[in-house]
Amino acid sequence: MVYLHEYVLDPTWINPAQIEFIEQSTEDVHVWIARMVSGKMVKVSEAELAHITGQNAAE
Repeated sequence: MVYLHEYVLDPTWINPAQIEFIEQSTEDVHVWIARMVSGKMVKVSEAELAHITGQNAAE
């Protein structure tokens, strides 16, 4: 589980396994958008992305 805080209005834990895909924002190259399996879209910072991808790589 990864704790998102920088760009999320309500800080929350997400399970990287529940991420369908991640794409870079067209408005800000330092922001990434994660689409969850549930359909929810979550903004992710570069630091959070590194944590998520590092965790995914370790699984």
